[in-house]
Amino acid sequence: MDMDHPIAVGKTFGTQNLSINFESNDSISFKTKNTLYILNGKSKYKIKDNIVTIRNSYKAYKQSGANSCILSFTGQLKKDRIEHATFSIIGHDDKEHVFGDNISLLIE
Repeated sequence: MDMDHPIAVGKTFGTQNLSINFESNDSISFKTKNTLYILNGKSKYKIKDNIVTIRNSYKAYKQSGANSCILSFTGQLKKDRIEHATFSIIGHDDKEHVFGDNISLLIE
């Protein structure tokens, strides 16, 4: 993790449809809101130059048997928000997909 960005650990950022909690220096938990199926899970993340990046392969997700997965997430970390976030989340048996493009997640 870059040392020149605001500390994210322990903070939760969200929108009306998604909440992301930075649990440790490399792990987040997430939960969708206001969706037909509530998707939640954990993932690894990286921060470089204040850009939060999460990447998971669809194949690895299917093999893991997890309930849901963030396939991709990119956003610019600020002190009180994540700006310009673009994300793709998939749910169990591919029944639910949640997408976002150029979204701001505010600190909760």
